[in-house]
Amino acid sequence: MNRLIMAVGMLFLCSYFLSYDHVFAHEVKYDGTISAFLHINPNDDPKAEENSELLILLSDSRGFFNSNNCDCSLSVTDGGKDILNTKIFLKGESSATVHEVFPHAGIYQISVRGVPKSGGDFKAFNIIFDKRVEGANNQDSAPKYEIYLIIAALLLIAFLFIYNRRHK
Repeated sequence: MNRLIMAVGMLFLCSYFLSYDHVFAHEVKYDGTISAFLHINPNDDPKAEENSELLILLSDSRGFFNSNNCDCSLSVTDGGKDILNTKIFLKGESSATVHEVFPHAGIYQISVRGVPKSGGDFKAFNIIFDKRVEGANNQDSAPKYEIYLIIAALLLIAFLFIYNRRHK
């Protein structure tokens, strides 16, 4: 029985690590001491021709960044052509939310730029994220972890079947 418990535990642990990339799909990138966190709704899986919500959080490892002292902007570029360029953190917020509809599938660059206003104690930064946008009717949009859970369940059933046949 202890072997069965260990095997089931190992199976679920393996399943967890196989789906690890889906759990941590958010991106964090750095420019000097400034870090930018990007999350895109829905589920960090934007679709062409559908509304996407981009959430940006900035922080400074030295603690000097203050959005009130930043002339910050976010831009979305498609093959070198700006499709969005907007100011963010206009009211001193700690996060910014921007809505965008990506016109087609492909790789887009999302840039977060900041220049200190007078009184700002941080260095100017430019953080770029490359983000893949899938087609609007993409049938392969099911999260990977569902596939891994199905495989894990089938392996568990097979293991239990073999275990029961050997110990009758």
